[in-house]
Amino acid sequence: MKSARTLLVIFSFLLFGLLSFSQVSHITIAAGTDEDKALQAISSENDTQKKIELLQKFNQDFAKNKPAVAFGYWQMLQTYQTAGDNERAFAAGEKAAELAPDNLDVLVSVCGIAEAMKDYESVVKYAAKGGAAYQGIAKQTKPAEMSADEWAARVSQDQAAAKQSYEYLEAASLNAISGENDPKKRLDMIETFTAGFPSSRFDVQVSQLAMASLQSLNDTAKSIQFGERALKANPNSVPTLLLLANALASDPKNAAKGVEYAQRAVKLVKTGPDATPEQKLTAGVAKSTLGFLLLNQDKSLAAVPELKEAVDLLQGNDSVYEEALYRLGFAYAKLGKRADAQAALQKCAAMKGPYMPMAQDLLAKVNAPRKK
Repeated sequence: MKSARTLLVIFSFLLFGLLSFSQVSHITIAAGTDEDKALQAISSENDTQKKIELLQKFNQDFAKNKPAVAFGYWQMLQTYQTAGDNERAFAAGEKAAELAPDNLDVLVSVCGIAEAMKDYESVVKYAAKGGAAYQGIAKQTKPAEMSADEWAARVSQDQAAAKQSYEYLEAASLNAISGENDPKKRLDMIETFTAGFPSSRFDVQVSQLAMASLQSLNDTAKSIQFGERALKANPNSVPTLLLLANALASDPKNAAKGVEYAQRAVKLVKTGPDATPEQKLTAGVAKSTLGFLLLNQDKSLAAVPELKEAVDLLQGNDSVYEEALYRLGFAYAKLGKRADAQAALQKCAAMKGPYMPMAQDLLAKVNAPRKK
């Protein structure tokens, strides 16, 4: 009766690789140089194809000037992007990032293109490079000629200048991880994210996504490990509590702990008349989870009121509503309440969703003549 949709549905309303740290780099083209003059001519060209040809010639002419070539490819990215050619824009951006791997302007541009292409792995890959570069600002060696105070002020200034780009890359990574459907790929992306964004403001959300991924891969032990760590950071995180409760649902030794987590989640969610649709959804999922855990402990009588309220709260959210109906029908069947079980299971089967076969099978058992 446990569903991956239950574990992930609430995320739609919330929204350890080995990268080396280095200083954020900047591309500077000195005024009056041949490179500067060529770029001025290129910037005045309005025809896209001619501009691309000029940038290609620029990179050939100044091939020995690595920063200049990186700048040329970055300009190509922007030109292709303006023309709506994201594939060529991304290819140019990759070359720019290869030549200037610590330049946040370049990395932000490449991430933006990857986002538009829904290339989630590339979003996280290049965002993490930017995150590592930002972290490297504080890891630089202080120049001997600068005092400690002067150096601290310089580092603080550099961090402030780069903060907006860092936060964009961090948020883009979270969105990309959330958008990836393959749990194995998602876990790889989470490892890359963690390296680039240690102590992230999104640690709890990322831990929740890691837990859901691990549960999809049936790695309950690691899922619980992630969840316990996330819960220490935010003890009142309803998604984390529910994910932990589901992870513990199939473990008889820890079933009571799972119930405790579910009960804590139920107490934290709002269910009154002024609750928002999102709050009602979360509350319904919490109560359905609690009912499910009570069923697993053969406490069907205690499960029924939780599941009845869950069904009321989840109407309009078909996947979790269907699941709650099946659980309610199951609880009634266990209690021998035939008419109530039939009503819930018939509604569940009529939705023609993934629970339909189970609902039909259980309904057949409920409808079977009773042995005398």
